[in-house]
Parts: sequence; C-alpha cells; structure tokens
Amino acid sequence: VTNVRQGGQFADVMLCDKAIEPIGESKSDYEIVYEIAKKLGYDKQVSEGLTTEDLQKKVFGYMGLERMISWEEFREKGYYLYQVAEDWEKDSPGWRKFAEDPEKHPLGTPSKKLEFYSERLAKHFPDDKERPPSPQWVEKSEMHDERLTSPR
Repeated sequence: VTNVRQGGQFADVMLCDKAIEPIGESKSDYEIVYEIAKKLGYDKQVSEGLTTEDLQKKVFGYMGLERMISWEEFREKGYYLYQVAEDWEKDSPGWRKFAEDPEKHPLGTPSKKLEFYSERLAKHFPDDKERPPSPQWVEKSEMHDERLTSPR
C-alpha cells in the first residue's frame, strides 16, 4: 500500500510506494486501521468507499499540489520539490523583529521573552517527570525509551 508523505524540514512531497511485497501477513498502518474498522462495521467511514489511489488523490488535492503538478506527473515521478524563491536569502530571518526590539515585538510567552523555564508546565503539570518545566533529557520512562539498546 502506498501513501503521500510531506517532508518535515525538507521542501518535498513524496508518493511512498511499497518497497517489497508484504512479508507474511504484514500490512500498512492504513490497512490495519481499515481491517479493525471493518470488523467493527465502520469500514465505509474510514475508507469513504474509496480505493487506495482515490485516497492518495484526495490527499494530493488537500495539499493543493494540483496547482503545481498534475496527478499523472506526480504519480509517474513519485515526488514533488517545492520551488524556492530565487532571492530567498534576502528574506528576514524568523524572530528578527523580536531580536531587534523585544519590547516592541514580544513573544507569546507569559514573560513575552524566550523562556527556558515554563511557568505553564510548572503550573499545569507540576509532577510530570516527562515534561518538566525546564529542558532535560528523559532517557527512559513508561511512555518512551530513547536508549540505543532499547528494543525499538
């Protein structure tokens, strides 16, 4: 099964086709959700009665890609790279106004400045070991395990 993926820090959109035939009874995330929904009688709500390619086209449309590339060309090519303005280097870096005049251009934090201690986290989650009010590395907890030796 394939899906459409947009890069986080990269200016691209990719059509992710399966790399190999499924091994054993393995399924994509979508197929798993669909099969569970089907057992519960919600398959039409999940799939809207559309094929996988129909759903891909729908996501393609939601992303507004048809203004930049046709579905057929995207399907054949497998990706789209967003165009970058020729003079992008002249764009003002983020937070420039704040850096130049923090009083006139405050941030949306309680102090209106950069915060390395979150009053909001301290107030709303005072005993939360996973989200402490000041940044710290949480290597292992009930919710995640970031050790290199973890089974993931």
